[in-house]
Amino acid sequence: MKKIFATIIIVFSISTGYSQIFVGFKAGLNMSSASTMPAVDEFNQERNNISDFVPKFGGNGAVVLNFKIKSFSIQPEIAYNTKGLKAKIDKIYNDTSLTGEWNYSLHYVEVPLMFKYVLGAGGMGPYLELGGYYGYMFAGKYKEYYKYGEKVLKDDSHEIDDSFANDGVKTNRHEYGFKVGLGFEIPIEDVLMFVSLRFSQGLSDVLTYETKPENYEKSYNRVFQLSVAYLFEVSSNEEKVYYY
Repeated sequence: MKKIFATIIIVFSISTGYSQIFVGFKAGLNMSSASTMPAVDEFNQERNNISDFVPKFGGNGAVVLNFKIKSFSIQPEIAYNTKGLKAKIDKIYNDTSLTGEWNYSLHYVEVPLMFKYVLGAGGMGPYLELGGYYGYMFAGKYKEYYKYGEKVLKDDSHEIDDSFANDGVKTNRHEYGFKVGLGFEIPIEDVLMFVSLRFSQGLSDVLTYETKPENYEKSYNRVFQLSVAYLFEVSSNEEKVYYY
């Protein structure tokens, strides 16, 4: 694996005429939601109508490889991201309270490929980035709880697997989409640091189904990501410009 990784670096360097190569890691926080909550029957549709969506917080982390060419860079990553959505119900019906919440917690391994351009002089300053990604959901959990007055209507918690539920749907493990963001980059000696804020939009349905339900509306993951990165220079053929 190390030999393959080194070969990729060498081939890419020769083909692009790189200036610097950095390797490191980044970590941060996610705030996720979805374009809509999947509703495959009348019960779920009514539940969505009376639910209040709330932000779902989680984490992110990645191993980062950055090929820097002056102010432009190409940045492949191997990342971990939490996604999902959360909603709460707190209503009054016939002078009786209806309360509850449901919660999708999804864990993805992603492979983003980002293209970055630094707006400041000397490769330091604010930057813009755009790219795409493929993700695989390796774990997930669903929780659902409703209570009408003192009566529990539903209390369900289970791990997400590859089996179809009674309504003929299951969570789609494969995802692709795009990411767009901005940040601030600082090169210091042989180190590259940056802070980034990204928006990630899935383009594949969160669910897959045996038979497509009538009036079904697709649901897509949406995530805001805030992260801090610390990268080390591993190769360079550029005259250094340091910032302190």
